[in-house]
Amino acid sequence: MKPRFFIRCWVGLLGASMMFDSATGTEVAGVKLTFVDDSGQATLSAKAIGKYALQIEIDSAKERTPLTLQVELPKTGRDVWPFNE
Repeated sequence: MKPRFFIRCWVGLLGASMMFDSATGTEVAGVKLTFVDDSGQATLSAKAIGKYALQIEIDSAKERTPLTLQVELPKTGRDVWPFNE
């Protein structure tokens, strides 16, 4: 098969992985997002809006206790996010 076919498939899958995903935990653009404690009915949605930018929305679903969101950035590989120490 032609290399272009594989590139198009890869780009399509990458785009699909960056769409909204609603749950109590998700992974978008290599970044893992989860609630630290049991979130009950609360859900989160995330989408990539740039190479190093995410838009995260949390629906608390009438939770009365504070919600803590854990964000794990990739440590190695092509999806590593730059940061200042």
